Amino acid sequence: MIKVKRNLEKLIRIKNTDKRIGSIRLDKNERIVGFKARDFENLLNTLNPDLLASYPELDSLCEKIAAWVKIRPGNLMLSNGSDGAIKSVFEVFVRRNDDVVCLDPSYAMYTVYAKIFSARYVAVHYDNNLELSAQKIFRHVTPKTRLVILANPNSPTGTIIPHQDLLRFIERMARRDVLVLVDEAYYPFYPNTVLPYIDQYKNLMVTRTFSKACGLACLRLGFVAANETLIGYLKKVRPMYETNGVAAAFASYIIDHRSLIEGYVNDTLAGRDFLTNGLKEMGFKTFKSYANFVVARVGSSDKADDIADHMAKKNILIKGSYRGTPLEDCIRITVGPIPIMSKVLDALAEIVM
Repeated sequence: MIKVKRNLEKLIRIKNTDKRIGSIRLDKNERIVGFKARDFENLLNTLNPDLLASYPELDSLCEKIAAWVKIRPGNLMLSNGSDGAIKSVFEVFVRRNDDVVCLDPSYAMYTVYAKIFSARYVAVHYDNNLELSAQKIFRHVTPKTRLVILANPNSPTGTIIPHQDLLRFIERMARRDVLVLVDEAYYPFYPNTVLPYIDQYKNLMVTRTFSKACGLACLRLGFVAANETLIGYLKKVRPMYETNGVAAAFASYIIDHRSLIEGYVNDTLAGRDFLTNGLKEMGFKTFKSYANFVVARVGSSDKADDIADHMAKKNILIKGSYRGTPLEDCIRITVGPIPIMSKVLDALAEIVM
């Protein structure tokens, strides 16, 4: 027993050397402020022994999400994070040697899934000002294109394709029988959504996640929305249980208490403006962000990495250089409420001033 206890203490010490523990985590675009003690207690109170011992019942959550986003339950499928839904789209609709058109840089899993399913990954590159038009994307579409994936807002750039331009692009792809997946992971930081158009455009699929504004990244929950025909195809490959009962219970509570989302989004948008202005005052070039992070150009890739390293020593984790991309000489900082952003600017000032 003593040996087991010592081994456990050793394991705890090893885990506590992880630089992420006790740090301000601004490198993964998570919700960076936890739930208040009372709200967390209420979340825990949604659990009970029977729930933990049972396979999840997910129909009620599907109905609740559908009512929340104003679609029919038959228009959505739950998933293990939104990336689980994206993988299902590849599995069902993408064949060997099909072209999959994506923004570049963008979410890394698009490339991974293209490789897994032997598709040809066609990258549409941003210029140095992080500008990229729908027309440029269209020029990369060929008769071999099966799927276009557009993160809107996009990560890691924080940019968008304007709403009307995006709708016109989806319509053009519909005429070519090309599927369009719009990844809305950063909704509602950017509230313009194409989800209401899933019945109008038979080629449109939309993914969302509970990992960002909802603050449930640990529980891996998302969904894909589309017309019932596309959802029917996707459900042919879904797991027995798309998510777990704890995630379902917590998500249901969050939807019933939307002020937990809305308050955090408002605080984050205020923090985004505060951080952007502070970075500009330090002399950095910033880019208009529509997500919960800010990108700043700092001069060189080495300087970007040096800043990230120095910030880590101050227990503030940010992203450094994205080498080989227009973000090579940039840092990226996840945004949260103003008090935390003030600490970030103070730490940056010690490094760069």
